[in-house]
Amino acid sequence: MPLAQPAAMTEPARRRARRVLLLVAATVLVALADLYLTLLYATSVGMHEANPLARALMLYNCPWIVVAFRGLTIGLFGMVLIRARHRPLAEGAAWLCVLAMVWLAFRWEAYNESVVEVTSPMLLAAGVESSEFVAIGRQE
Repeated sequence: MPLAQPAAMTEPARRRARRVLLLVAATVLVALADLYLTLLYATSVGMHEANPLARALMLYNCPWIVVAFRGLTIGLFGMVLIRARHRPLAEGAAWLCVLAMVWLAFRWEAYNESVVEVTSPMLLAAGVESSEFVAIGRQE
């Protein structure tokens, strides 16, 4: 089913639709980078995952479950916003998503500097597990 377009779209509505598409694309790119980093750390040194749903999925010890879940959530987010791209609410939601992903990118920077370099290798070496620590592919 093709996406419905307003009959007489004004220039501001066209610009809004373009902005929403660009914001969705930016959010998807950062989300894919987040997925890459998550899998990189979870399958190598392990990581602290504060999101209980993501942590539960990682405990299945299969990276493809994480990829499938993330793909589903990213795809759903993108489809909803693209479908509603002509509405002001969609633009506001798209900006909110971009801001959340930028915040997440800064969190990754902080994680790289503090937790991974010191804490995760020490936990692995000592065999200590915290309730938020996950390592995909590691045999117990």
